[in-house]
Amino acid sequence: MSTKPKSGTVVTGVDFTHWSVILCKPDAVARGLVDAVLDRFTAAGITVTHRLQVTAQPWQAHVHYWDLLVDADHFPGRDIPACLDAVYAHKPVTVALAYGEPGIHQRMRQLLGHYDPTRAEPGTIRGDLGDDSLEAALAEQRLVRNLVHTSDDAEAARRDFGTWFGARRRALLTPPPAAPSSPRTWTADHPDHRRPPLTATSDLVPGPLPGGRRPLPLLTPEQVAALKPGLADVIEYRKSGLSLNHIVGCPLDCGYCVRHLFDNFEMKTPRRLMSDEAAVEALVGHRYFRPGRTPIQLLNRATDPMLPVVKPHVFEVLRRLDGRGLTNHVLVITRWRVSAEDCAVLNSFRNLRLTILVTHSGIDDLRIEPVNSSIAADSLRMLYEHAENYRTVLYWRPIVPGLNDSLDHIERARELSLHAHATVFTGLFFRDEIKAYYDSHGLPTPYEDTARRKILPEQAEERILDAFELGAVGVQDWGRLFRKTSCGVAYAWGEADYNGHYGVRELCDICPPEQIALCAKAWKKPDLDEVTREARALGAVGDVEVDDRAIVVEGLDEPPRYYLQHGFGYQCHDRTKPHLYRQHGRAPIGWEAENGTDTR
Repeated sequence: MSTKPKSGTVVTGVDFTHWSVILCKPDAVARGLVDAVLDRFTAAGITVTHRLQVTAQPWQAHVHYWDLLVDADHFPGRDIPACLDAVYAHKPVTVALAYGEPGIHQRMRQLLGHYDPTRAEPGTIRGDLGDDSLEAALAEQRLVRNLVHTSDDAEAARRDFGTWFGARRRALLTPPPAAPSSPRTWTADHPDHRRPPLTATSDLVPGPLPGGRRPLPLLTPEQVAALKPGLADVIEYRKSGLSLNHIVGCPLDCGYCVRHLFDNFEMKTPRRLMSDEAAVEALVGHRYFRPGRTPIQLLNRATDPMLPVVKPHVFEVLRRLDGRGLTNHVLVITRWRVSAEDCAVLNSFRNLRLTILVTHSGIDDLRIEPVNSSIAADSLRMLYEHAENYRTVLYWRPIVPGLNDSLDHIERARELSLHAHATVFTGLFFRDEIKAYYDSHGLPTPYEDTARRKILPEQAEERILDAFELGAVGVQDWGRLFRKTSCGVAYAWGEADYNGHYGVRELCDICPPEQIALCAKAWKKPDLDEVTREARALGAVGDVEVDDRAIVVEGLDEPPRYYLQHGFGYQCHDRTKPHLYRQHGRAPIGWEAENGTDTR
């Protein structure tokens, strides 16, 4: 008769005195703190291995908190299983294994701190990163949000492993070949209201973001003053929304980047112009901001929002906007890596209509596109797979004849379009500054002339639409294709286009019939007197017109025109800069307007 090994010590050859299971709870995932939590253990000399994202099942939470269920009579008036399900059921959590010398369980529990974050010591994980209290949890009859669990002892580690990894993964419990032997003491260095008073020197050290990273350094007033004025102004009104750009600097070096226009292409290291809190206040306090209506863009002109040092700031801005209950469209454009944990953070925002647009060019010339387009492709698939509370758009741009409009390039884009809620295709901004960069670096210039608007020649569009037509007749599968960003975003959310492009009817010939019907129902020609009053208040001069395509004004720069456009849901054009038929928002290079008609 065989003798069962003592529970929690040696089970089928595994000595759990060396192993602990780390569970980063749903609140840690939602706040983007998983990296920060795991880094604390690594910094203390503990080997962290086999990190895994899991969608928690109800049974796992019930097994994990068996003690709460057994002692449920100690919690009168509370449905413990329902509390557990509310926090864990079908929510993302991250689990990992920790390996160390005997005594690891006690060491890790000390690193965690008290289960009530308000009673946890400074320097512990919960003391530094926690944002909840037992008092609030009791008042709201829920579990306290305290970020992370580690196994109490060897027996608990065995049970935790079976719960979160499963017995079939026991091969993971192989001691790493070289575990760290000289633990480091973790010293937190950020200001905290529960700490003793800081010295003047330590007061100057910025505290960590909710993601655990140090904030990006702030530019000095002198450095900000040296920037081009357009770059120093953190708020800019663009067609797709009120754009917040309080972080500048990017190492990605895309040859066609709009950073050339701001004379900061050589600024490779991201830096902040102001704090995230101040940036949000500047945005929502802007004269053109309207809650629930004004579209918002984040960091779309001077950095990539998903760079590792930038995205904690993006998440913090989103958290602050969402916390205000705002329902505005928010657009974030990236070409960089997005992880499953990033997706969990993006899914945590409940109010904002958040859309992640993934820029994919497919350009193979590394002098122009040094960032491998496979990175964007992988991010797109990841975002689409995990999307719940946000939407994902394939931003197929810039399309340049001879660089990325071959049949192979189009086929790549077609396949990617199946992993997005919508696809938007567009051309190249080829301004004087970008042409100068091409010339100075010996790059082949795609066009002889530069232009104020994006360039996408008619033949390039026809090649794309010919391929797309094969999808319409069932020869190939395509995702939904749009010419305009706001059209794709609106379709992804099941809404009418907030830019009123339905008035420019030739843009709609590739739109799904159900979307055309939705836009037609929402599209209303505004009252001329009301438009005139608002336009005059913004500084318009001359006649104000409202025709069947757009509001037409004189004397208004782009910001007040976009303010009118988003306010009325109707295109607003400058009479001196007409949009030609079939060239809406595009440069005339490579096009011939039908019958030469000027239809603004």
